[in-house]
Amino acid sequence: MPCAYVLRSKKTGKQYVGSSHSDSAAKRVAEHNAGKSRWTKAGMPWILVHEEYFESYTEARKRENFLKSGQGRKQIKESLGGVAEPGCPPEADPPLAERRSKDAVRLCFAK
Repeated sequence: MPCAYVLRSKKTGKQYVGSSHSDSAAKRVAEHNAGKSRWTKAGMPWILVHEEYFESYTEARKRENFLKSGQGRKQIKESLGGVAEPGCPPEADPPLAERRSKDAVRLCFAK
């Protein structure tokens, strides 16, 4: 089942939005982390922070293009909660009650 996904670089903190024909975003993450994509090679290692599955690859590509738009980036930021990463300033960290879980990926969004 095709999917659209969002990766976050542990090295640079940047995000990457992609889509895949395969039924596993985890497989694509492994390919990105193996250096098989020239666009993501410099940001290795990458972690999967969001994935969505679709009936067709066309739908997945449409969603990928939306997530790359201004409104899509805003939606990603809101859905992931903007939880701070260890290197971020303390004011970027939301109250404990707002965190999704102790296993949640911690992200910091620059203004």
